[in-house]
Amino acid sequence: NGTGYPNAPAIAVPANGSVAIVYDVTVAATDTAGYTINNAATVNNPGGPGASPAAPTVTVLQSQIPASGNKVLYVYDNLSLTRTPQTGTGAGAVNITSQGATQDWTLTPVLQKPLTLIANSTVSVSLNVECTNLRFGACRNGNNLAFNATLYDKNGATLTQIGSTSPNASFNYTAYTLVTANIAAGAAAVTVPAGDQLVLRITNATTNNNRPMQIEQYNGGNLSTATLSVSTVINVDSVNVYSAAYPSASTQSFYETNNTVYIRAVVSDPFGSYDIDPATGGTAPTLTLTDTNGTVQLNAVSMTQVADSLAATKTFEYAYTLPQSPPNTLALGHWTPSVTAWEGTEHSISHTANGSFDVEAPILEVMK
Repeated sequence: NGTGYPNAPAIAVPANGSVAIVYDVTVAATDTAGYTINNAATVNNPGGPGASPAAPTVTVLQSQIPASGNKVLYVYDNLSLTRTPQTGTGAGAVNITSQGATQDWTLTPVLQKPLTLIANSTVSVSLNVECTNLRFGACRNGNNLAFNATLYDKNGATLTQIGSTSPNASFNYTAYTLVTANIAAGAAAVTVPAGDQLVLRITNATTNNNRPMQIEQYNGGNLSTATLSVSTVINVDSVNVYSAAYPSASTQSFYETNNTVYIRAVVSDPFGSYDIDPATGGTAPTLTLTDTNGTVQLNAVSMTQVADSLAATKTFEYAYTLPQSPPNTLALGHWTPSVTAWEGTEHSISHTANGSFDVEAPILEVMK
């Protein structure tokens, strides 16, 4: 008979027994995604020891909290930018002749979903560079070379500048060496729409003429890259439960013991489905299934890909048969499937989303 429930009936606890007290909590409609709720109680026992039970922290609309992180674009000798890392040298280094000459690297394929660069973030451009006009085994006259890196949003033939390096990166190397230049993305977040491409333009900024430079995609384990801090990354768009395997859309209001439930997740990525669980070095999305008592029935099991849109999404599924009860004691009520997906080969960014389904006892059960 707690203070919050003055009219609650008394509860008798049998000798050498226990009683479970369940609190149903209603989340306010004004609570936004990411708001955390902590529930605790104090048990005052006049005739013996008390207790201070606490429930696990509940995060409101956890599935709607977007992930963020660093996206690495890989700079190839064929003038493409992609999310696939280089594994060796390309067809040939890219030569940028004397002062003012440029080369553009273009994202391939186009963005499949909008990509948002975080405000006040830095785009880090690291390139394997060397000077090629040598004199007596050194860069001509010992002069430093320099390059400028500029990032654009390309829509058709229209280029919109996102940011440019300041100051330029200088170097004086006769062999390929990794040199980094930083681009300030701007004080406000920048969103590049779906269907657009990112373009990285490198300009030979050397002050003297006849000072060519070369860029190589890969050298001695060093990869030429451009790293962006973004707030739109891999996303588990939905976690739903079906009564038959993909592509069936058949569902039930609840599932009984000995039923097979097909837990299905749709995962998207701004750069395209190839960035989700790539064929080499990838990690398939994992499923953790928790019953209504908080007991984990499945712990981070791999899901199977059942569809690829060849655009922004892939679909994954896992078939789970609910235990028969009896002999097992099946927890009735709401079960929570939680799916975590990773992007790319780096596995540095992930997103988790939850679903829900109801487990009930059969209406009629005949046993012998």
